[in-house]
Amino acid sequence: MSTARIMFNTGLKVAPLTEEQKKQLELELKAEEQEHEDTKKTMQQLRVFLKKEDIEKKLDEMADTLAEAMKETPNVVVMTSLMGAAPFAEGIKNRLLKRGLCPKEDMICVSRYGDNHQGGEPQLVVKPRLDLRGRNVLILEDLIEGGVTIAYAKQVCEDLGARSVKVATLLDRVNQRVQGFEDVKPDFHCFEDSAKKGEAKWLIGRGLDEYRRARSLSWIGFKPMGQDSEQDLQSEQQASSAPANR
Repeated sequence: MSTARIMFNTGLKVAPLTEEQKKQLELELKAEEQEHEDTKKTMQQLRVFLKKEDIEKKLDEMADTLAEAMKETPNVVVMTSLMGAAPFAEGIKNRLLKRGLCPKEDMICVSRYGDNHQGGEPQLVVKPRLDLRGRNVLILEDLIEGGVTIAYAKQVCEDLGARSVKVATLLDRVNQRVQGFEDVKPDFHCFEDSAKKGEAKWLIGRGLDEYRRARSLSWIGFKPMGQDSEQDLQSEQQASSAPANR
């Protein structure tokens, strides 16, 4: 049996790295090594905010609610908000399939953060590809906090001709809206976090990340402000029954 590799003419060409580019690559590789160490440290510090089993139960309940709503609403496009909502959206879409529903799918990406914790002006990074004119859109979002990003995403879909736009979110931080967006509310939510402004924890897992780390956790955790004992941290993580999906 021949094991010869079939070669394709992709038309792509790449120039060899210059000495300066090689030095830059070395710096980037060292930075990635540090990222791995930082991720390990983050995982050691995490404490449980939402357990995996509690999240799965809420996803089942939301899927039931959405399935009933979709029976009365034709031409639905399920719009995943990238990147954070991907795990949440996957869970919802799989459950809708099990309930006999297979709506059209698309994606949108509106960003305010980039690599920073501080939000700026919303920017449309990924535009929906489907023709939304006359369709009913359901945006799946992982977290609604200030309200700016989801309001912008809804406006994009409306400007693209959507007949209606509804929002389902995994977690709604009801007291974190920024000025001018106090009336922003999801149509469906799994969990509410009623923490007051300045008291909300930075959450990690199930699509939520810290500098793009630990996004794939199947549970949601947070890093405590103070130093907790290793034993306490291990007890919290074991209680989650949800190790990292790597």
